[in-house]
Amino acid sequence: ESKHRYVSEVTGGEIRYTVLFSVDINTGETKKVTEEPVITFCVTDDAVYYVPFKYRILYMPEDYENNKDDLKVWWVDSTVYACDLDGKNIRAVYSNDKICCSRWMAVFGGVLYSYISDYDEEEHYYSGKLSFGAIDLETGTLTRPKKSE
Repeated sequence: ESKHRYVSEVTGGEIRYTVLFSVDINTGETKKVTEEPVITFCVTDDAVYYVPFKYRILYMPEDYENNKDDLKVWWVDSTVYACDLDGKNIRAVYSNDKICCSRWMAVFGGVLYSYISDYDEEEHYYSGKLSFGAIDLETGTLTRPKKSE
């Protein structure tokens, strides 16, 4: 049985998450990089960028007991964080509750590249349709390639 799982008190559903550890290849010593679990991460020369696991109820019908199938939950924080390689100096580098960077990501030259899901206001959920995007971490500007016609 995995220790790295979350069981929702509301739905009883189980979600697995990742815990970031660093390993000293000379001594074999391991330590947690962050105390909180993560959904995705990437390592650069001087930082670890990550999106924390965060159980969120996106929509709960007023009469939840009779409409349990309409409940919408998500397990991804809307903020991207960075920390030094040793786990210190944790800081938020980008936040946007209208998109989700829950899949692969990389950071080069202050720009975060990721597959992005958009929040659908009518469905109360992040779409399964992913698009590639780039987020300038200094300005917060999100750009996506133009689709060819």
